[in-house]
Amino acid sequence: MASAEESKLAKVEVEDEVADEKLVHEAAKRIKAILDETLTKGLTDVGTYLFEEFFDSDVERVRSHSPLKNASLNLLAEKCGTPDLPVSRSWLSSAINVAVMCKALPGNSGQSYRQLPPSHQTVLLPLREPKLVEEMAERAVKQEMPVRKLRELVQKKVEANKEEGRGRPPTPVVVKMLDRSLKLFTLDSGHKSFTAAQIKELSPEQAKKARKSAEALRERLQKLLKVLPK
Repeated sequence: MASAEESKLAKVEVEDEVADEKLVHEAAKRIKAILDETLTKGLTDVGTYLFEEFFDSDVERVRSHSPLKNASLNLLAEKCGTPDLPVSRSWLSSAINVAVMCKALPGNSGQSYRQLPPSHQTVLLPLREPKLVEEMAERAVKQEMPVRKLRELVQKKVEANKEEGRGRPPTPVVVKMLDRSLKLFTLDSGHKSFTAAQIKELSPEQAKKARKSAEALRERLQKLLKVLPK
């Protein structure tokens, strides 16, 4: 026969098995708030730091498809997943791209985008166009949209844009290559193609080789200008 003390313990255990729904709700809410604050700040701070230090806050340099694009960042990415840098490559890339999107949003716009947690901010990146990103972010904030639903909307929008693009005539190869070259050198954006620090870090032999390549490029462009109609 159970003693009075054993009966008391059994009663406590039974009572403890009944979930306190209010406590659980408050705990989930609090944990989410903590994670939203720390993760958002972490992603934003890391992205801003890398954007400033590795790309001189130059949006065009981040978006460039040049094979010469920031060898230092590639080296840093190789450390991802190690004890020295316990984040994934995709997280690092997302951090930079979120910082770029925040920079690209004009004026006082972008408030809705900045309010969203990192998961939502990252999902919106494939839209690329800042105005469209902010419009979708505003909708997500107002509707308190789950990330899964937001991802579905973004995918539909991206697919619709692809279909619209297929109806346009293809860009001629010459125009496409020249446009890419122009974006690489960012001559129309007011940004420097190469920083003074990048030039200074070249050895005499490397500088000589770079000059030779630049002169060869100039000659080819001059030849192209002669055959292009005015």
